Amino acid sequence: IRYTGLWLAAALLAAGCNKATPPAEVSLGEVRDVSQVMSRVDTCLREGDTNGALEVLGQAIGDTAYAQNRSWLFTQTLNILISADRADEAQARYLGLVGKDEELTRVGFGVLCGYHQGKGGDAFETWIRQMIPLPLPQDLLTQIYAWQISVFRARGQWDKIGELAPDCIRKFDAGVYRQLLGDPVLAELSAGRYDQAGKILDALEKNAGSNQTLKDLIAIERTDILFQRGDWPGAEQRFVAVAGGLSDGELAGWVPRVIGGCIRQKQLDLADRLCDVVLKGPKEKIAAKDQAAAPWIEVAKARQDTAAIPVRLETLRGLGVSPQVLLD
Repeated sequence: IRYTGLWLAAALLAAGCNKATPPAEVSLGEVRDVSQVMSRVDTCLREGDTNGALEVLGQAIGDTAYAQNRSWLFTQTLNILISADRADEAQARYLGLVGKDEELTRVGFGVLCGYHQGKGGDAFETWIRQMIPLPLPQDLLTQIYAWQISVFRARGQWDKIGELAPDCIRKFDAGVYRQLLGDPVLAELSAGRYDQAGKILDALEKNAGSNQTLKDLIAIERTDILFQRGDWPGAEQRFVAVAGGLSDGELAGWVPRVIGGCIRQKQLDLADRLCDVVLKGPKEKIAAKDQAAAPWIEVAKARQDTAAIPVRLETLRGLGVSPQVLLD
């Protein structure tokens, strides 16, 4: 539903929005059509009675007859307050709902995020800091932390990224905090800023404590830096040292990236040796072996060593590599 009159009235009568008169007494009675509610809101705004408009919206939000329109009605409430230069009140209303009403928490998050982003300066970061301690739904809280980390990265505040690590470990599961803390490292690596990536890893290491997931991330990314710098002997040595201590899942996620990169860089002998490390590793690391199988065959193809391919396939079968991997 679109009510252009609402916004026209809000814009034209902003000067009268904060008048000191008490809110109008408004009764919704038996009204159940949301368009009639908004007609009353429009009337209040045309008369400069923002408080009356907010009273109508508040009653409708609390009325189960308008349950399907709650999100939309709350959006209008916040936007009217913002248009009336009462953003602090909009924020206060929102904070009062966080942890109590997930539906309105989500819709209000979007409205206030857009408002603070549009203000420029430090407004958005200030808002982020206000959101961090709140009991937001996990996906919204994850987004808040991602934004905060992005701000710190843009400013080169590596230590501050590290200082967020204990908080992330406490609030999120391993997959989420690993990505949150790993993304800025990967971004620096992708941009070829290896020293900066190393500084982030230094900061994370100071705050990793005994957390194995974070320790594994740091070990992997330090090795990736060597690979990307083209320090092949150093990278190989670190890979051998690190791979043995990783879980099957962690190693399986790393193998395609590292060995695939070696193949793209025409480091076929190195790729072969790395595959050998994984394939001859602990027998329980089945997923990692599955991930090393394809690049091992690819090396033989890149060398045009057709005789080696059936031999390698047979070896992989003997190692218990998934038949589906072999078929692929």
